[in-house]
Amino acid sequence: MKKELQYALVTSSALPREIAASNYYTELDKTQWLDLIDYSEELVKTDKDQEILFLIVAKGTADQIEEDEARRQQKEQEKRDLQSTNSSLSDTLATLDADKSSLSQKIKDLNAQIFALTEELDSIKEDEQSEEAKQRELDAAADGRQKRVRERSISLFNALYTK
Repeated sequence: MKKELQYALVTSSALPREIAASNYYTELDKTQWLDLIDYSEELVKTDKDQEILFLIVAKGTADQIEEDEARRQQKEQEKRDLQSTNSSLSDTLATLDADKSSLSQKIKDLNAQIFALTEELDSIKEDEQSEEAKQRELDAAADGRQKRVRERSISLFNALYTK
């Protein structure tokens, strides 16, 4: 596919100052301009990979210059606002990171406390079970003594009754 020369017309008020300040910015007189166009047309015909864009800058009106300046100032203000927002968000993120670290430590501490309390609860349960076993043994022994006493009482009563 054959590539053609491209032309663009822009007003000088819309041309950023950075372009004019660039080391690659060149002003041409009419003969240089026409010669450059002729040379570029030949170059594009012989080399299909060449792409050439000529930028033509026309003098802008006072209204255009004011509008473009207002637009630049608005973009600068938006940039400052975004930087301020970014800074605020960075501060918030740093605060949240600090909070996260603090909360992580608290969670670790709580987990350690839960583990300790769980062990203590298990120990208490074991003690209660041991106490219940002892109480059952004591109750069984007391029941055994009471049965023996009752049996002796019945034997004594029967012995006295039969005499």
